[in-house]
Amino acid sequence: VILAAIAVASLGLLARQLQSTATFIVVRHAERDPGMDPDPPLNAAGRARADRLASLLGEQGLGRPIGAIFVSDTRRARDTAEPLARSLRLTPTALKGSDVSQLLKRARAQAAVGPVLIVGHSNTIPQIVRGLVDVPVFTITENEFDAVFIIVRPRFGPHSVVTLRY
Repeated sequence: VILAAIAVASLGLLARQLQSTATFIVVRHAERDPGMDPDPPLNAAGRARADRLASLLGEQGLGRPIGAIFVSDTRRARDTAEPLARSLRLTPTALKGSDVSQLLKRARAQAAVGPVLIVGHSNTIPQIVRGLVDVPVFTITENEFDAVFIIVRPRFGPHSVVTLRY
């Protein structure tokens, strides 16, 4: 009887730990309008990509709906997250793009609510991913807008990183 009670308690603890897995989805903003505007909007290709992101990560895209969205304080990052935020009725949190440590702190705190989407830039995405998991140094080219980094960090055991293209 005591062993059965311990087994039931252990299974309950394991189930709670599995539910507390932190998931982060990190993407670069979509394609922007070229030109002289210091804070350009998305171009037609970027708007289409933002819509694809919303379809990919929509209501049950990861098995659980996105719980929080973080974007840099640029129009192109906000515009990239907007279709998904609208469909999920979430308000993205905009943070200064260069303050990666604050972003990581806030994103980790929100991960208990559900998967967290982070929309950044070619120069911040590698820092963000490396701040969440130990991965080799990598770069994102100026014309690379299609990478999605999905980082799964269970409370115990190894993490995993999946890179997709969308």
